[in-house]
Amino acid sequence: MSDKWATRHTLLRRAKDNNDDKAWGEFVAYYQKFIEMLIYKMNFSGSEKDDITQEILITLWKKLSVYDEEQASFRTWMSAVVKNTILNYYRAVSRADKRKHIAAEQEQLTQFLNDTTSSHLEKMIEDEWKTYISELALEKISKLFSGNAIEVFTLSLQGVSSSDISHKLGLKKESIYVLKNRVKARFMEEIRFLVTELEY
Repeated sequence: MSDKWATRHTLLRRAKDNNDDKAWGEFVAYYQKFIEMLIYKMNFSGSEKDDITQEILITLWKKLSVYDEEQASFRTWMSAVVKNTILNYYRAVSRADKRKHIAAEQEQLTQFLNDTTSSHLEKMIEDEWKTYISELALEKISKLFSGNAIEVFTLSLQGVSSSDISHKLGLKKESIYVLKNRVKARFMEEIRFLVTELEY
């Protein structure tokens, strides 16, 4: 790992300081998209999705200062925060709104969360996080390459053979290997940076 990554304070460590508005703004910029993706995966929709996302972010902000990385990994801790926040949200809404169709929907979602073990939710978060980090890294490095480089790399990630990529884009096989390896090296570097920055 590069020294610049090993010696700097990561975003999560900076965001633990409730007075560091800049760090919190960066935290929200990264994690809001991820939480929205996770909530969507859990079949929440409409204004509820936005409300729950905001509730989770507020809860993370309040509790992040007391998170202890020696007690649990950040994603394990976040899994518990996500699950408990959603359950608390629906209990509060349920008390405030007793209409039958709303109550039935809330009951279904609450049952889903109660039936979802912490390890299952943690696995879901783990899988979604890997997808999110990969997509974010690709988005960031896309600005650094011109021509067909990103398309070559993306097609290779999809399992398209070098021969097929060569035929599709009208490039020599040698060029395919060079472009793919150049983008892959930068992609892996970006993933290492994001993991270091966002996972303690």
